[in-house]
Formats: sequence, C-alpha cells, structure tokens
Amino acid sequence: TWTVTGGTVSVSCQAAVISLVYASPQDGWRVEIEKRGPTTVEVDLARDGQGIKLKAICVNGIPQETTEANEGHD
Repeated sequence: TWTVTGGTVSVSCQAAVISLVYASPQDGWRVEIEKRGPTTVEVDLARDGQGIKLKAICVNGIPQETTEANEGHD
C-alpha cells in the first residue's frame, strides 16, 4: 500500500502476478484505473491541473512502484 499525492493505492502480489486491491482518492481528487493486473497495475489520480500516475509490478513477489506527475485530466 502506498500513499501518494492524491490518494492511496494498494496492490497484492503472488510471484509475478499483481492485482489491484483498492485505489482511494483524497477529497477533491478523482481516480481512474487503467490496469488492474495481471502484469502491471496503473492508476491515475487527478484534480484540476494536477495529477499523478502510479505504476506497479511484482518482482519476486514484492510490489515495486513508480510514480510520475502530470497535469491531470478531465
């Protein structure tokens, strides 16, 4: 589970298989699930003019995430 700008994202790993447990936006933010697994989880959190994309994979059963800021979207 990671808390990032805009919300919280939780994933589960079984070896190399990843699945989204939940994505919860903070007040005023929206969440869009792009991929729920089984190889990658991708979640966008956005509000007016601000956003973040979280990507997660499983490496040897351990979740690894990267985030990148973007300008948000509607």
